[in-house]
Amino acid sequence: MTRIIIVLSVLLLSACHAPPREGADTASATATEVFPGVTLNAATRTVTFDAVVPNEAHDAPAWVLLESVVCTPNTREHETLLVADVRPSHVHAALLAIGLEPGEPGGFAWTGSALEPRRARGPRLIIAFEYASPDGAVQFVEPQAWIVRAGDGAPFPDRLSSVPQTGWLFAGSEIIDGAAQRDVPYAADREGTLIGLSTFGSETITWAETWTPESAYAVVEWVANPDTIPPAGTLVTVHIRPEAQE
Repeated sequence: MTRIIIVLSVLLLSACHAPPREGADTASATATEVFPGVTLNAATRTVTFDAVVPNEAHDAPAWVLLESVVCTPNTREHETLLVADVRPSHVHAALLAIGLEPGEPGGFAWTGSALEPRRARGPRLIIAFEYASPDGAVQFVEPQAWIVRAGDGAPFPDRLSSVPQTGWLFAGSEIIDGAAQRDVPYAADREGTLIGLSTFGSETITWAETWTPESAYAVVEWVANPDTIPPAGTLVTVHIRPEAQE
């Protein structure tokens, strides 16, 4: 585990001292591309990266069951809202650089014959999607706006719900040392779970409630909202910042 901590420390130092992006205008002069595709604005404590709406999100969307919000290429495109060509460990390091400490992804444990959920922990985050609608207007929405419950179309829980700890959390993924790491110790880099919805245990960022992706134990009930998700191929900038700034 010591080696993993050293690696993340190096990433953090890189994030803090990387030069500004070429061509940055005055308004974004404090924004720095700290890793490929990952930008950090220290003044607003905001981490951003670009993503795209995949074709899979529009293949009979009423049946596209969501287990992820943002995944990396060639991983979970068939069950996600967005695909981003960035490394989850780089997003993790950028969140460290704005002063956040990760918690722990959710999980499950057997208690006798019952599968008991363990809630995720971590700092609460605000996530916003920025994109241009077909008429050219710039839109800002939270991920919840693109998610509904299968069957009845009920809205996804709001992060401002009265339910304790509801919302997006910096969980930090699982970090595996030793022979089990398969040369990719940061689990989200291997599995593509950058922003998760169902609980795999490898999410860098996750929803606070714990939902199993295993159909044998529960029904995955959240789907892409066909009325709000933009067309396939739409470019989206994902903004992440601490909720405490509100």
